Amino acid sequence: MHASKRRSCLSRRGVQTALAEHYQALLHTNDFYQYLTLFKELGQKQTQQQSRGRKINAMDAYFYQMVERVLQEELAVAFGESRQEAGGRLLSVLN
Repeated sequence: MHASKRRSCLSRRGVQTALAEHYQALLHTNDFYQYLTLFKELGQKQTQQQSRGRKINAMDAYFYQMVERVLQEELAVAFGESRQEAGGRLLSVLN
């Protein structure tokens, strides 16, 4: 592999690692608003990727599903509703 390609590959890995650490740190805040911000950001990022005809990043999809589940559970308890109902409420945030 050419040296510049190798550096590019390594720098992408570094960015992915930094993003994963950032997402993980936000999940450990136990702050509903941080969760909501992360959910919205990742949802918008996925929508942009799809509109460009690109695949959704697996790491982003993983954290999106993780934060979605946590938010659904939080909202379900807060509003005394099912996770599915809370999921509908959550998806309205993206629109």
